[in-house]
Amino acid sequence: MKRILLLVTIVFLVLGFGLIGCDTSTSSGGKDDGEDQTVEVQITNGLQYWDIWYVFCTLSSDDSWGDDLLGDQILAPGYTLTFEVTPGTYDIQCIDEDLDTYTRWQIEIGSNGYAWTVTLEDLDQ
Repeated sequence: MKRILLLVTIVFLVLGFGLIGCDTSTSSGGKDDGEDQTVEVQITNGLQYWDIWYVFCTLSSDDSWGDDLLGDQILAPGYTLTFEVTPGTYDIQCIDEDLDTYTRWQIEIGSNGYAWTVTLEDLDQ
């Protein structure tokens, strides 16, 4: 009897602690308290002749760029990358096939999201 009680207690503890980190999203995808809601960011390659090889988007308070959002893909001219972030202040950087950089600093991304068409006028100096 003690073994069964011990087993039930262990299962309860394991399941109980496992639920602590579970997502509390509603079926509509939003959080119950309205926080941590995500918005869309769209980066469009408007460079005409150059592919974008890397895209980074990090909070402005971060010290590093983090992972490339394109992974093993490229963003050809005219194509758009769409990803989601929580509203906040971000730095966004794109790097083309010639390793030229295009950077936007301290971008306020609010509830409407953000869209950027990268052009040669955005080339970093």
